[in-house]
Amino acid sequence: MEFDESMQCEDADMAVKQLLDGQKMEYCPEARSGELAPVSLGACWKQRLRWNIGGLQVVLKWARSYTKAGKMSCRGRCGLIWMQVVPYVLTAIGAGMACLPIIFAVWPLCEDRWGRLVVWASQLGFLAVLGPWVFSTLEACFQIHHRRAQSCAQVLAVLLLTSPVGMSCLGAWNLTLTCVGVFKVFTGRVKGWEVTARAPSTSPGLRHGTDQVDQAKHVGEAPGASEFARTHSGSQTAVGLP
Repeated sequence: MEFDESMQCEDADMAVKQLLDGQKMEYCPEARSGELAPVSLGACWKQRLRWNIGGLQVVLKWARSYTKAGKMSCRGRCGLIWMQVVPYVLTAIGAGMACLPIIFAVWPLCEDRWGRLVVWASQLGFLAVLGPWVFSTLEACFQIHHRRAQSCAQVLAVLLLTSPVGMSCLGAWNLTLTCVGVFKVFTGRVKGWEVTARAPSTSPGLRHGTDQVDQAKHVGEAPGASEFARTHSGSQTAVGLP
């Protein structure tokens, strides 16, 4: 089975192709994988846009096969639809919900105008947003005892990101990515595959990854550890995956 070089996310494309062919994937505990964050916001945008375009390409290529009779189970097909098609539906719903503050600014939210059911649903929706904010922040706090000093930054990041304002910003980011991705795919403006700029070799994250490589070299606890060390030792481009 060969990679489709026209796809921006060739790994996702091959995975879906294998699943539709009836093949199964299993968890491999001996596998080792490294990842570095994009070096800048611009690099992060390019990476996420490529992922968005690649996901859309996979949906357009295989969506019709999700409902056809084949070697894949019905549960597996439902899983693919949930993972690859439903997010676009939810994005469209989210874009519509983003217009609600404007609508309520023009026509205030009150029972006389909208009815008790709409007002009750709006209040329930607000509480539903507060739930993930509170529980995510508490979970980050509970991890302080073993994450140590790093937890201070993580708790603050979780507190801000999962807040209503943070989720609104994240939703706007994802909506913009989706719109730009759809525009590029349907107008034929998808460029060639581009490697994401990663953190420099002196970054703490890469040093941590190198320490793991050294451990794999000398300890070799799991099968495949030596292969991991051979392919990743001392190479920024090897550790920094696209």
